[in-house]
Amino acid sequence: MRSHARPARYNGSAGVAVLGGAFACAVAVAMVLSAPAGGAPRKSPSALCSAGAGRRLSSSHQVRVFASKGRFYSCWLPSRRRTTLGQLGEPVPDGPPVLTTHVRIDGEYVAFADHQTGDPGFSLSSIVSVNARTGRVAREVEPHETEDFDSYVVDVGVAADDALVYLQREGTPCPGEHSSGEHGPDDAVIAVEPKAKPHTLDCEMPSEPEGSISKLVVKDQTATWIHSGVLHTTTLR
Repeated sequence: MRSHARPARYNGSAGVAVLGGAFACAVAVAMVLSAPAGGAPRKSPSALCSAGAGRRLSSSHQVRVFASKGRFYSCWLPSRRRTTLGQLGEPVPDGPPVLTTHVRIDGEYVAFADHQTGDPGFSLSSIVSVNARTGRVAREVEPHETEDFDSYVVDVGVAADDALVYLQREGTPCPGEHSSGEHGPDDAVIAVEPKAKPHTLDCEMPSEPEGSISKLVVKDQTATWIHSGVLHTTTLR
């Protein structure tokens, strides 16, 4: 088996730097890069967080997430704090992670999955939650992966206490074959609750059609999803 270390994340992928100590540096760099030429007046935080600032991806009464010029941002509306969350587009080998799921909001937390590819042949998803009020990364989860260094997350949900639930399509810890080209019980619903390790809530069976788990929704402390046409529900701790 090849030796493998998960690649270091691009500092701007979760916008505010995955390592908390780098947050101030990342913000300072972003400010320099975005400084207008010729001393032109800088846009106010209110303008940057306005409905016309970019394409809306998700919103609540306290948070707005929008996309502009290849990146996406959150805005904590009570204070107009804007946070760079990451990049949009298709994954480029050895490039920064890019958004691959819907962006979900509950309370102060914004959650999403991104994906990164590169040498030595890895193709990996990460789940990121950001506290939109403080502008800091709350948590980053690295899903289980195959021996070939593959994982792929297709949807994510977040609760107000930052409990995360995600639907993983490749590289899951479910028992069975996970070989390329042959369908195995790959789909899984996995929860990561505060101060707890990831635990699997549901697994696709080998006899079921591919993609039999869908429509993951997290609301308050309840997660629901559809598995082979049947509604499943669990209460998060």
